[in-house]
Amino acid sequence: MPAFAAITLADGQSTPVNHVFTPVSLNENLAVYYDRSKSVQAEQPYMTLKLNAGRSASAVSRQQSSVAVPLYDAVNGKVINTARVNIEVLIPGTTTQAQRDDIAAYCKNLTAHATFQAMVKAPEGIY
Repeated sequence: MPAFAAITLADGQSTPVNHVFTPVSLNENLAVYYDRSKSVQAEQPYMTLKLNAGRSASAVSRQQSSVAVPLYDAVNGKVINTARVNIEVLIPGTTTQAQRDDIAAYCKNLTAHATFQAMVKAPEGIY
């Protein structure tokens, strides 16, 4: 079982900078983390991780992850929007370890793939 500890993620700048997401709260199955590098709390990116474990051998477990970056308007002093990534993984209780290893790798590799990256960064659709 993973520990409720800081998670470090690199940003996407030309010279990547690591951002430490500090654990803030853990309630039941929901872990909340904040990147405290911004001085204004409303500007701080945050992340949530949640697992709803299946209650029987054949039940489906649901892992949900989210990273949010508030878009802050310093002139008006408020958040005007939020850029966010949500990932949901459904894990049937009947999967093997090899199948769970595959789905974790597919998730990691899909988000790193050039097609996925172009759709987020440009944003451009598939033609």
